[in-house]
Amino acid sequence: MSYQVQTINKLLTIVDNVVDDIFNDNITVYELSLALNDLYPKMMYHHRSTLVYTKTIKWFIATGQKLKGEYYPSEVKWDEEAAQEFMYEIQNYFSEYHLNKANFALQEDRNTKSLSKYLNELTGHYGRLLFVRVDLHYRMDGIGEKSIDNFNEYRKVLLKRIEKRNGCFKDLLGYAWSLEQGYENDCGLHCHLVLIYDASKHHKESYLGQIVGAKWVSIIKGQGHYFNASNPNYVKRFEKQGKRGVGRIHRNNENEVQNAIRTSSYLTTKKDKYEQRLKARLPSMRTFGHGEFDVSWRRGIKR
Repeated sequence: MSYQVQTINKLLTIVDNVVDDIFNDNITVYELSLALNDLYPKMMYHHRSTLVYTKTIKWFIATGQKLKGEYYPSEVKWDEEAAQEFMYEIQNYFSEYHLNKANFALQEDRNTKSLSKYLNELTGHYGRLLFVRVDLHYRMDGIGEKSIDNFNEYRKVLLKRIEKRNGCFKDLLGYAWSLEQGYENDCGLHCHLVLIYDASKHHKESYLGQIVGAKWVSIIKGQGHYFNASNPNYVKRFEKQGKRGVGRIHRNNENEVQNAIRTSSYLTTKKDKYEQRLKARLPSMRTFGHGEFDVSWRRGIKR
């Protein structure tokens, strides 16, 4: 078994997968010994007390420290006997592992209900809305320690631009976002973004998705890319199924409204949401959010 660690997020994802494999009996003692010899010294070297890690990462570190804490990580050798002991010790977290997954599912359910309420308020208030969806990716070169910090700063800059509602965010009536960490390729951080515009002033959702994506690339100084999920070529397959959830949405068309809400709920209801959760974050770093409906600038709202 070979582990190629190019970025800190790749390292965290592989460690998370190894712990998950232990709890689900998907890894042999021999494979675990190879993993520990490669991952343990790297995880200990790159561990930061200023970050909040997922439980799986904490358990990996705690178990390693319990068994080999008196040695320098680079000097530790994990033979099959030591790996077997590691596997035995980490099983002490088995019950907490399942509880942690259940709690994550409950939080995503709360997020889904909050987002659905917000979207229902918007679609019930305006006759026509234009839904735009775009995925914003951040590329990390090397295993730099500040990649998560940088991504968080870029995210805050983006949200400030959105809240000011100028430039490509002019005539924006609502928005929602969620942060994830991929589990393939470089395991990079990315943001799923839904933007809801005044359809009386905008009608080209693909163009808006493109310029918003370009704005993101500008913010991150070219260190990443975007995927325009409002592109006609991508949307076409959903239109054929009668499930198009972006573009112009009319309040009196229930099918359009429900498709838009279902498509936007992708932010919180993906099947692999748990696998793509952030493995490390800053203490104050949120991973999901949306705008407010009851605001003074919204027409027809009495304060």
